[in-house]
Formats: sequence, C-alpha cells, structure tokens
Amino acid sequence: MPHSGSECSYCGRIIGFRHGLYWCIANNVIRVSAELQLPNGVFPVFGLCVGYPNSEKKIAVKPRLSQQAVLHHEVYQPNVDTEVESYNLVMTEFYKQQNMNVDGTWAKHCSDRIQARATNSELQVFLAQRFGFD
Repeated sequence: MPHSGSECSYCGRIIGFRHGLYWCIANNVIRVSAELQLPNGVFPVFGLCVGYPNSEKKIAVKPRLSQQAVLHHEVYQPNVDTEVESYNLVMTEFYKQQNMNVDGTWAKHCSDRIQARATNSELQVFLAQRFGFD
C-alpha cells in the first residue's frame, strides 16, 4: 500500500514536478519539530520537497540496492551478502563520481553511521521527552 509521500510524488510528476524524499529528518527531529511547531505526541518521519527541476544542473540518481536484497516474502531472507558486495562496488563508483569522501565500503559507512546514532541519538532523546519512552 503506498504512503502519502508516494501519492504526492506521483501526482506531482503528472504535472511536471519532481521530488525528493528526505528520510534524514530523524537526524534533526528536535529542530524540525520546533520549526514546524509540532504539538506533543507528533514527530516528523520524513520530508518531501516538491518543485520544478533545475534543467541546468546535472542530477545524479543514487543507485539502490537490488530488489532481491530488500524485498522479503513472509520472512526475512538473510542471504544477501552477494547483493551487498555488488552494491558496495556500485556505491564506490558513485562516491567517486560525486566527489564524496567516504571511508570504506557502503556497508561499513552505513554500519558506522548506525552505531554512532545507536545511543543517545537525537531521536531517542526526542521520543523520551515527547512520549515518555526510555
């Protein structure tokens, strides 16, 4: 079932808009919530930016993991090592093309980011303050 972000994006494309979903809202959940004046009991999940694309700027679309690596039927399928290794190579090339300074593979980069946020993250603090979660 599509979510409202998908529906907004689809409708926008019909009339010539392009979009970007920003899942990193959780990295700045306190600041975003204050800016949007969200009440207690509400927190942002993602952001959606919609508008006309700049035709003068070359746009690079970030490669995605294969469907085989992310789509699981009924139960999680843990045997995705080959897919992740292939994606590591694809992302290494993408990082080079985009002049991104990423230390190690995509998998290591993601793991490092998750570990850094695993304790005392802004989202955890926010949820504890707004919802009483520990």
